[in-house]
Amino acid sequence: MAVTQRCRGLVARLSQAMFPRTADFRALLGDQAQVAVEALQALAEYAATGDRDTAERVAEIEKRGDRLRERNLATLNRSFATTFDRDLTAVAIRRIDDIANYAKTTVREMGLLAMEPDATVLAITENLSAGAVELRAAIAALGRDPALVEEHVLRVHKSERRVEKIYRAAFADLFGESARERWGLRDDPIDALLDALRRREVYRHLSNSADRLEAAGRVVMDISVATA
Repeated sequence: MAVTQRCRGLVARLSQAMFPRTADFRALLGDQAQVAVEALQALAEYAATGDRDTAERVAEIEKRGDRLRERNLATLNRSFATTFDRDLTAVAIRRIDDIANYAKTTVREMGLLAMEPDATVLAITENLSAGAVELRAAIAALGRDPALVEEHVLRVHKSERRVEKIYRAAFADLFGESARERWGLRDDPIDALLDALRRREVYRHLSNSADRLEAAGRVVMDISVATA
């Protein structure tokens, strides 16, 4: 009986050495995408309410994302075999982490510039949040339904384009001809200009956030194509 158990143990160890279990990188990336969704949803909530506790929650979520990034990279480094292309998986891990990072730094930048959320910030963050939901759905379909991955990645791209349109319209409103006329009506035109510059800086940062989201979508699409 004891000999039989030892033999079974030996066989199990040999099997593990010869055929190591492959980590479920779809699930691991999905965990990170969920954090990105939560971070951007919290950012959108902050943009809607201006609540500082919500702003702090963005930073807390981002820290959780950092831990997941390190976990996923460590798992990737230890894995003998991977579900998806190893190099693309490493890029995806970092690209998804960038999304939560930008959510946190947006809140930090707004604090440093003493800028309260406005309608433009709300519109952009709502589109970013919607794009993150589509990214999460694209990752869930990896290795299962390439057409569905492509559909969701296309929606991520559309979210980025909507953000870019909002940003350009806001930029024109801040610095176009009508804006200069408004500055002239203010008691302190310099103060009005500085306010416009602060807002432009935050809007641009949010536009860059959309770029990071779209970059994550592209690499997810690359993984899907390499896997098909």
